[in-house]
Amino acid sequence: MIREDIKDSQELTYLIEDMWAKMFALSLGVSCPNERVKELFIHFAMKRYKKDIPEDNEQYIYDLLPEFINYLANRY
Repeated sequence: MIREDIKDSQELTYLIEDMWAKMFALSLGVSCPNERVKELFIHFAMKRYKKDIPEDNEQYIYDLLPEFINYLANRY
């Protein structure tokens, strides 16, 4: 079950995309990786989010970035 404030996949996608931009532009001060990497992150984060049902949406997604990088590294 998804938290009540995230009602559908479109809302969740928007939240993840927003956090993606914040992580790179605001926190790291660098440009975002290309669209393909963003799409992979959205898919990765959606799967995790729906499984874990976090208390803090933004912090949860932010904390997924290192896991995502390791996931990408393990793919190759």
